[in-house]
Amino acid sequence: MEISGYKHSFNLNSKFDVLDLGSIIYDGIPLCFNYNHIIYSEDIIRYFNEIFNSIFSIESEKYIFFSNGETIEWDTFEPLFKIILDTANKNNCMDRFFLIDSNCSLTLKHKNWNYLGIPVGLLKERLSLCDDFTAIKKRNIEKHFLSLNKREDKHRTDLISFIKHSKKELYLKTIYSYSDLEDDNPLKKILDYDYKNELHSKYDLDIKEWHYNSFCNIITESKYDFREQTPFVKDNFEFETSPIHFTEKLAKSVHAEQPFIILGSPNYLKKLKELGFKTFSNWWDESYDLILNYEDRFEKISELILDISEWSLPKCKDVLLEMEETLIYNKNLVKRLMKDYQYLNLMKTYKLNNTKKVL
Repeated sequence: MEISGYKHSFNLNSKFDVLDLGSIIYDGIPLCFNYNHIIYSEDIIRYFNEIFNSIFSIESEKYIFFSNGETIEWDTFEPLFKIILDTANKNNCMDRFFLIDSNCSLTLKHKNWNYLGIPVGLLKERLSLCDDFTAIKKRNIEKHFLSLNKREDKHRTDLISFIKHSKKELYLKTIYSYSDLEDDNPLKKILDYDYKNELHSKYDLDIKEWHYNSFCNIITESKYDFREQTPFVKDNFEFETSPIHFTEKLAKSVHAEQPFIILGSPNYLKKLKELGFKTFSNWWDESYDLILNYEDRFEKISELILDISEWSLPKCKDVLLEMEETLIYNKNLVKRLMKDYQYLNLMKTYKLNNTKKVL
């Protein structure tokens, strides 16, 4: 059976050995995806060598390593990835080595090994099973904007500060949260369910009534600013901008049939359209997407937010009705992509849980 994906396909008659990179944990630390950069000790390097020497000693037609969710932080991951490549090379299986990442902005320059950038965050099946969907015609639009934020980062702080302190009183027109802050931070705001750590996995994939009671979602994606790439990335990849990472934040808006403004990496909307999605340039200025400098891009987005905030709520509902065809198209496209990438759920995945017993 041949399952086609975005610019690639896999034959599922082959044997797959898949390792979820996010499950490689050492002393409670995720080695491949870590927001706080760590220094790798000799013990960690030795542990990584043990893992991948064991993996590549197993005879397989393909060796696939999958970043399920967060995109790879190359400046952190690079030393460990070089171990993967070294062990793959020693075992003569470089041509069978695949790295699947959720960064859609990189293209491999060569064919020494295989890299696939896949919009993993858009492929959350649970979102497509939402039981409480409210059709656009039946929605009561109470606020202009929605912006749900959890982990602290500069672009989120900039946005919430702008909303809270705007002379246009945007805080009265926006349903917003900024939950993972210290209790004494004046920007901290938790909505009607508690963002406790043990509940994150449950609530992160929920579409709440806020998506249906607000007009436009201001999405602060995980990556937002251009950063200098490492020499390894420059040698191995072609790229135009900083990482483009489509997450569940966008997926929730698409499944809820809600328009969005993206405070993320430059060329985010451009890449989204390359995947086949339609955006909202027929209704407002999306030129912010092409601005490379973060401060200039944020200023342009702020102007757009202020412009939309001047609309009456009845106008917001009318525009939403005009957008309905586009919003339904995007929702159906996500469902088609989920089918295209269903091999991600069909492959057998190995997970490692803080142990040196490999596979």
